[in-house]
Amino acid sequence: MKNRQDRRPNVLIIALDDLNNWLGCMGTNPDVQTPHMDHLAEHGTLFTNACCASPVCLPSRTALLTGLNPTTTGCYLLNDLPQDSPGAHEAPPFPLHFRHNGYRTMSVGKVDHGNLLDRAVQAERGESMWDEDGGRFGGQQFDMHSRHTSCLTETPGYYSFAYHWGPLDEDQAATMADRHVADWAVERLQHSYDSPFLLAAGFHRPHVPLIAPQRFFDMYDKEQLHLPPTGPYDFDGMPEAAQQVALTGYQETELGKHYQITQHGHWRDILQAYLACISFADECVGRVLSALEQGPHAGNTVVALWSDNGWNLGEHFHWQKFSLWDQSSRVPLIIRAPGMAQPGRPCHQGVSLVDLYPTLLELCNLPQVPGLEGESLQGLLCGERKKREHPAMTSFGPHNHSLRTERWRYTRYCDGSEELYDYETDLNEHTNLADSPECADIKGSLARWLPERTAPSLASTPPPAGPLSLRAGDQVWFRGMESGFHRMRITIRARVRAEEGEGVIVHHGSWFAGYSLYVKDGRLCMGVRDVRTPLRWDRLQATTTIARSDRPLPESLVAVEGCLDVDGTITLKVDGEPAGAGKAAGPLSVYPSGLLEAGRYTQTGFPPIGDYAEQKDFPGAVQNITVSFSR
Repeated sequence: MKNRQDRRPNVLIIALDDLNNWLGCMGTNPDVQTPHMDHLAEHGTLFTNACCASPVCLPSRTALLTGLNPTTTGCYLLNDLPQDSPGAHEAPPFPLHFRHNGYRTMSVGKVDHGNLLDRAVQAERGESMWDEDGGRFGGQQFDMHSRHTSCLTETPGYYSFAYHWGPLDEDQAATMADRHVADWAVERLQHSYDSPFLLAAGFHRPHVPLIAPQRFFDMYDKEQLHLPPTGPYDFDGMPEAAQQVALTGYQETELGKHYQITQHGHWRDILQAYLACISFADECVGRVLSALEQGPHAGNTVVALWSDNGWNLGEHFHWQKFSLWDQSSRVPLIIRAPGMAQPGRPCHQGVSLVDLYPTLLELCNLPQVPGLEGESLQGLLCGERKKREHPAMTSFGPHNHSLRTERWRYTRYCDGSEELYDYETDLNEHTNLADSPECADIKGSLARWLPERTAPSLASTPPPAGPLSLRAGDQVWFRGMESGFHRMRITIRARVRAEEGEGVIVHHGSWFAGYSLYVKDGRLCMGVRDVRTPLRWDRLQATTTIARSDRPLPESLVAVEGCLDVDGTITLKVDGEPAGAGKAAGPLSVYPSGLLEAGRYTQTGFPPIGDYAEQKDFPGAVQNITVSFSR
């Protein structure tokens, strides 16, 4: 930077949660009001095409703090814990590196997801990333969600607080964590320190539930809001693997989020609530920035503001995050540093949040760390406009990667299928150009940046190549975005002795796809649930087919088998003899993600895949359980 001061600058990190690219300074939403973040962009560099490493909070934050992509750490999803990753421990997270080099490190709010990375650092290295930790909720357990039932509205058919929303009065709003996070950060910025500091303040909003003080709701007339654009009525042009990714965001709901929300007339309600939460977060950010500008550190502090991932509000008929489309993958990133050559000039190149680690090291004259996978943005902050050679990458599970440049987004899924969007002509990603001959060279130039090797997911189980052997009580989590065992023959075998008339042998799936083998009224049964294809967001209601044995099971320990064949035929066997049959429309057309349970059914919020009535363990003996998948 020009006129660079000899002493090392301080660093202020401002993290937001689930904030998509709807900032006034980004020009992506005509309604949003974010004056404080816009002010920061006017005096820094706004990266308009910054992307998260994963469209999920834990892996995104882990990647940013370690400077390593999920393809190296294996941390792709919420259940991929950094303490289980050898790759995540090879280099210190950047707060620890700053601490080792003389910085006082302070954190408050949600910076490291659930403090899981810091716990891993403490277990591995015997020290914390932070000299002072104000706590995730501002020093005490303030109410993160403020679940005031009198103010919250919920979407019928959706069994989660994720689409609860409502305004709070001032007494209720006083319990919100973000206000206390701002208080803590403001107080620390008023002090002088003997060494440079790194202060990280993590705000929870606009994370769900979508709650904010009433005055922020009053800023937006919901009837005048611009609804996000939606594309074709079907999932036309979307490869099958992309449909599977889309459905990972649907499977928690009875008819699909978009259907539930629109049929109950809540689209504008949720849109208003999300915008209100953004403006509330902006006010909290503004308080921290004002404290910096009016305090003793105004002239010598680097500010970096970012969100961990984006958020869909109906684009592609998709809600929340959990996708590789632009609205889930593209995030705000604003950096302001002392002595910037051209403050206020945005940068439109594709960059990654993984680039922040090496950028901060260079801005603060700290030793570089070997093996970091990001590229310093310092040159772009200095006004250089040399095109970056490699695009920004976002990963959602192993072998599902999306590459973003200023103009293009190219995505390849685990089954080899592809998407390609040209933002010069198609800002809303409605036309997939992956099969266009005219775009073959573009696709090839982007595809060469796909990772050659990808670490397996730390916690999830890939589709098994052979029979899956289980014991009663086992639970196995399957991804909803891997090329899996839909359209395959599924065979379940076990030895059982039913002491009562009802019990679950194997259950796997949720609202849209799944299978089960169970005992009902003393008879062996197999249930199959599936949705129709081609997929349409308005007809995602699944049908369930049940086959029953033609006679009760004997009281002794017997071998049982249930099979769903590739033509939809369901067959049941007891001690190797045919015992019943049924006919589904075909094999499963949608990958059954979620939890597979053996000898029990404990899930809540999802209906059984069959006519067993309640969550319970198998009442009797169940052993030698195998689940096989074949073509």
